[in-house]
Amino acid sequence: MGRVNGVMPNANLVQQLSAAVKTMQGINLQAEAQRCGEEMKRRGDEMQQAGTALQAQARTAAPAK
Repeated sequence: MGRVNGVMPNANLVQQLSAAVKTMQGINLQAEAQRCGEEMKRRGDEMQQAGTALQAQARTAAPAK
């Protein structure tokens, strides 16, 4: 997401992905959509887990002096 945000910080991902699909030819769009969706979900889950872990670390960290 950092790369996407770096290139297009205010991108509408649904709009961008819909436009990209219209240019795709010669591939099984159903299979590609399934693969891509699973990858995006997995990465999103990883980002949520990382955020939760960082919040937990911040709560247990000793206060700065």
